[in-house]
Amino acid sequence: MLKKTIVLSLLVLLFGSLALADTEFWSTDTFQAQIKEGVRFNIIPELRFRNNASEFYYLLVYLGPTFKLNECFDLNVFYAPKTTKNGGAWTSGSNGYLDLVYKNGGLSNRGRLENDFTNGGLKIRDQLQYKMNGWFFTEELFYSATKGYFDENRALVGYTFKLAKNFDLSPGYLLRSQKANANADWRQTNVFTLNASLKI
Repeated sequence: MLKKTIVLSLLVLLFGSLALADTEFWSTDTFQAQIKEGVRFNIIPELRFRNNASEFYYLLVYLGPTFKLNECFDLNVFYAPKTTKNGGAWTSGSNGYLDLVYKNGGLSNRGRLENDFTNGGLKIRDQLQYKMNGWFFTEELFYSATKGYFDENRALVGYTFKLAKNFDLSPGYLLRSQKANANADWRQTNVFTLNASLKI
């Protein structure tokens, strides 16, 4: 009964939001290689398309290690060069990320510090995820330490298909809510996502 209620609620959220201002498509490919016991290296390119998924406008590539601290905790350290299209011009920059990830069964929580080296913006992010029989449900909240208010929220539902022992494919739907300033209304965007994950 609980599973049916969750799925029904998410379907209502999805179809109720399809008439929003824009629909985007985000593609993320995760390549992860074992370096030694307890240490993995990640290469994670993320591409984004806006204007009803017709315009490529964003590329960011996460680079860095994951350290397994114990059975429940991982630590990620990422450097991420990025390219963004503003109007008709492309600009380059980079971000830094420090993650502490807690995992226990199907439940995980990721606390993230994000620093934009280009403009000096610092964000504190918290992502809660629950996995159940291939389905995953994620809620992530963003706090801008630089601006002093919560400026983004992402609610995601998706399903993971295990196509091979080390290869997964996960399509999903994300409802993105953003605020331009502390007093502005939330602005929503539909985002369809696709994540391919290869671990070697």
